[in-house]
Amino acid sequence: MPDITAEPRAGAHHLSVVVCQGGKVSAYRLLDMRTDFSPLTKELACRAAAGRPDLAGERWVLRLHALEASGDVLMEAHLADGGPGGCLGPLASVRVPLASFSAIASRVAKDAQLDGDCEYGVLVHAPDAPIVADWDAQQEDPDFELAAAEPQLTMPDGFAPGEPPGGRQVVHRAGGWLRCVFRRRAFEQFLDAAAAESDRERSWLGAGRVHLSSRACHVVIEDALVELPGEAGQAWVVTHGRDWARLYRQVGDRLVAFLHLHPRTVEGKAMRPHPSTNDAVVAWNVCSVSPRPVVLPIAMFGTDRRSPGEDVAVFGYENGLLRQIQLEVC
Repeated sequence: MPDITAEPRAGAHHLSVVVCQGGKVSAYRLLDMRTDFSPLTKELACRAAAGRPDLAGERWVLRLHALEASGDVLMEAHLADGGPGGCLGPLASVRVPLASFSAIASRVAKDAQLDGDCEYGVLVHAPDAPIVADWDAQQEDPDFELAAAEPQLTMPDGFAPGEPPGGRQVVHRAGGWLRCVFRRRAFEQFLDAAAAESDRERSWLGAGRVHLSSRACHVVIEDALVELPGEAGQAWVVTHGRDWARLYRQVGDRLVAFLHLHPRTVEGKAMRPHPSTNDAVVAWNVCSVSPRPVVLPIAMFGTDRRSPGEDVAVFGYENGLLRQIQLEVC
């Protein structure tokens, strides 16, 4: 185990999720936050684009700062080399709570086969820190030669400025920056499918666009939903990779949603339209594939399409946490 210490932060984009037991470091995982935590990096880029849509396509760099008192991490987006006109200061920042790394810490503890109670924390490292070089060496495989280019971050484009036009009905109100907006036809298709279902989970991809403003990021599901093929049961769906790849090519960079249904009960236990552990894994993977922010609508079997109430909810990543977000229809 290398020496796990916090090093100078200037230009930092690496951090370690460190798991301790009995007051000693037992395991860790090093993350390059430019590539290894897609929901967070994407959110930061979107917040930057909301304030400066004119910088689409420009290179930007990530800087991390450890907030010692709370254990949180501050992520900042800066233009590379000052950018056009020598722009000073961060374009946007996101304060990432320590809780955002809990799922990664759990996987680290599981991989290390740690039993009993564990604690975890996060340490920020400079790119030239010894721990970064040590981790890279551990990933090398003598049977393969990997040609990995240095990650380059560019300001996103393809977003619509401002909020979606026209009146919107708020179905479920929630605080936060990320919002889900259904076009009426797509929402009715989703509710019709939920209302008719009683014994088989179903899932869909939703295509649309994203409206960015300083106040909110509105993910708009515009088109008829594309159903994922595969085997399904009351509480599971299996879609093969080749089928997923084919549909993703069809939807392309307009992928903004993964939608699915939940049964009312599983093995006698009442269910809600909230993500399961497997749902969270799918949400992470879909979010990592799509260049756009992705939302996760869930509806219950037998939903009353005229009055869905609490049988429908939408989740998305904010500050690295998968949480319920506002649902609107227009």
